[in-house]
Amino acid sequence: MPAEKTRSAKRIAVITPIFRHSGLVIEAIESIRSQSAVDEIVHVLVNDGCPFASTHETCATYATAYPEAILYLRKKNGGLSSARNFGIRHILATLPEIELFYFLDADNRLHPQTLERASAFLRKEGVDWVYPDVDMFGLREGWDYGGDFSGLLMRNMNLCEAGSLLHRRVFEAGVFFDETMRQGYEDWDFFISALEHGFRGKHLENFGFLYRKRPESMLADSTKVDAIIRQSMQRKHRAFFADKAIRAQEQREFPRYAIYLADEARTVYASDPYDLPEENADFVTDFWAAVIEPGRCSVPPFLVVTTAATLRVLQKQKLAGFLFWAVEEKLSHAPVAAARIDGNGILGHEEEKYAVCSESVETAQNAHLVMMSFDALLGTVQTKIEWLQGLVMGSGAEIPQLSTSLQTKDARAIGRTIAFDLLLIGEQLAASPYRETARTDWDWRKTLFRRVDAYRIDRKGWGGMATFPPSRRHGRNIGFLLPLVEFGGVEKVVLNMARTMKAEGWGVHLYITERTSGRLTGEWQAVFDNIIFLIDPTQAPWSGPESYFGTPLSAWNDHAQRERAVALMGWQDVVVNAHAASANWLMGALRQRKVVTVASLHLTDLTTTGRPVGHTFLTLAFEHAYDHIATCSQGLADWCRGMGMPAEKLVPVVNAPTFTPAPDVIEAALAARGRGERLRVLFLGRLDPQKGLDALAEIVSRTRAMNLPIDWTIVGKAVVSDSRNPAVDTLMPYLRPPVFDREALMALYRDHDVLVLPSQYEGLPLVLLEAMQLGVVALGNDVGAVREAIRDGETGFLLDPAGDVPAQAVAHLRRLARDRTLLRDMSAAAVAAMQDRSWAQAMAPLIQRIEAQLSDSIEPKSGTRFSEKSDAKTKT
Repeated sequence: MPAEKTRSAKRIAVITPIFRHSGLVIEAIESIRSQSAVDEIVHVLVNDGCPFASTHETCATYATAYPEAILYLRKKNGGLSSARNFGIRHILATLPEIELFYFLDADNRLHPQTLERASAFLRKEGVDWVYPDVDMFGLREGWDYGGDFSGLLMRNMNLCEAGSLLHRRVFEAGVFFDETMRQGYEDWDFFISALEHGFRGKHLENFGFLYRKRPESMLADSTKVDAIIRQSMQRKHRAFFADKAIRAQEQREFPRYAIYLADEARTVYASDPYDLPEENADFVTDFWAAVIEPGRCSVPPFLVVTTAATLRVLQKQKLAGFLFWAVEEKLSHAPVAAARIDGNGILGHEEEKYAVCSESVETAQNAHLVMMSFDALLGTVQTKIEWLQGLVMGSGAEIPQLSTSLQTKDARAIGRTIAFDLLLIGEQLAASPYRETARTDWDWRKTLFRRVDAYRIDRKGWGGMATFPPSRRHGRNIGFLLPLVEFGGVEKVVLNMARTMKAEGWGVHLYITERTSGRLTGEWQAVFDNIIFLIDPTQAPWSGPESYFGTPLSAWNDHAQRERAVALMGWQDVVVNAHAASANWLMGALRQRKVVTVASLHLTDLTTTGRPVGHTFLTLAFEHAYDHIATCSQGLADWCRGMGMPAEKLVPVVNAPTFTPAPDVIEAALAARGRGERLRVLFLGRLDPQKGLDALAEIVSRTRAMNLPIDWTIVGKAVVSDSRNPAVDTLMPYLRPPVFDREALMALYRDHDVLVLPSQYEGLPLVLLEAMQLGVVALGNDVGAVREAIRDGETGFLLDPAGDVPAQAVAHLRRLARDRTLLRDMSAAAVAAMQDRSWAQAMAPLIQRIEAQLSDSIEPKSGTRFSEKSDAKTKT
């Protein structure tokens, strides 16, 4: 009875596996017998099939001497994890009063107050385990594991030695040591499993754990096969080690940028330049704290100096994330990088233009944003403040700079230049009293990992490349790749696909891959969360030495540049390639990273000799790299299937009108249709050979020669420059500049009766759908999927491209000019045909496939409490 009363007071189980440490285990046992909380401890000695008879003798002797405090268990050899689990399960099954578990290997030991302090700390903090620093004896050294617990750092290394004190609930949730791991890192694996179940730990200062370090140990062996073990763990914990999980954890724990807003004289810490906190940071103090205690304290690794006014412009133009990334990337080969924003040359509000250019400058005086890395700033303020002064004043040193031109009304609000503000921060750091303090080593323990380098954990998965700034935005993200943005049909389709995804709650992002400029109106800025330029002149689309069925492949042979692009796009859940030729090379690598890849196809081009070529053939060449192939029409989907693309990958996203007029606007257009004395005929599109300019000029000439009552309007970009082409003289008198604003487009359609589109080749032209929904009767060449828009003789007329297209068109125009009842009937039929078309309906099949694929992707194991919420902010 007395022994049972003593045992009923036990609260802590210490488990010691023993194999070949028959002599050293005595020290471990005695360190437990010396604990100030010894009356609360049950020490479980697990003989893991040790071949030494002395091991059994020692354990049996102690168990006999202290039957109320020491349990001796024997088992066949199964390894360290097996022995620990054996002891855990025995305690769980036989001693329900045990609350806490501690693991002391047979060759280690504890200070006398360790378990009393650790148990009190665990209860006080309400955490699930308490972990120590690692103080080594034998080969004497110490490693500092201090600072706030970090889920991000746990993805890079183990912060928690097995010599930690854990609460019983961890094991009752089913978390045990992996007995298949016999080469090391089983402790790391165990604590990752605990994290996946939602449990959390906390560091205890001067824990009292003593680790015996010899020239060769199990830990030393594990480092020899580090890469192999890490790969195995990453496969086992794929959700935990996933790229997106790492980015999310970095955002929560380690803000990437210290942003000094010079016009507001305040500093904030953030990773996402669109999402700045309200609270101000003490950058100078935090900077020197990160120098003095690098393993415990952190500061953002990049200092950004700009103005709130400049940042607001970049945010509104959706360029803030891109510009931060582009400047950060330049710091890989320079101590400082800058951005200059040119707001001159403002165009009308209908036509806003972005342009970017990489260059080198000799002074930061004209910069609107400057960025420096932590190490560059530290080296400068410790020894070379004069260098920074010269940089600002113009020393002749080259500074990589990204010059950005914003031809938009908002550019007027760009803030002042900020070079002298950078110098001010440098001088404040240099004048800080902490500067001299930082020259002294204050802790005998070594730093395990500089917390200011936490951003490198994300980069490690991308070949060291700079990654796009992580965001606190939850939900899924989709990136759309376009070679250029000049208001063509493909661009308008992408805009509407993106708008549809945004309405579904997705984050939508635009990548412009081949150009360093683009015409991006407020409509684009309203839809996209980020507008990103790839800025890579090495792509060389359409210029490769090899071709696939006559279509040249891109000669993008720069592997590093392709890795850079993958790093820039790989954080997306879905990437849609809309005719970005070089980007086909990226899709396989993105797909390997569990990014859903989609090819958005719109038409097959024709050479001057009529041979089919273009993006459809490129997609056929890279079909293996795409999960889904979205075609703009059913006809193009049929063509793709006939060319050998798997039917399971094909999903028609049939084009729909890019805007929906109000009912009263449609009624007004129908009421005015054909009421004038003359037929109003419109051509709207790019002025290039594809659109059949020669045929159009011939149609215009014949209607003029026949003196038909027709007024012509030609709307498009004035790129007709070949004076040898007779179409130039014929069309120029009717030429009007392009129209982009939807209100202006609706007015244009409302004021015309007929649309003529004699294209040589097409997809499913948006101009037809837009015009028809306002009752414009369309005449279109029967190419591509035009017949999916026009019902011949009912909503418009199809022209036979094999016949005399101008003669057919003139005959239909003459008939419509004479028979206004027919015109109005066809106009009403065209409106009715468009009523059921919408982008939400068109996108639904693709969205369903994407959602199904993502839901089948890696998720935390069922039944776990996997949570990535941080218990505390990064210590500063």
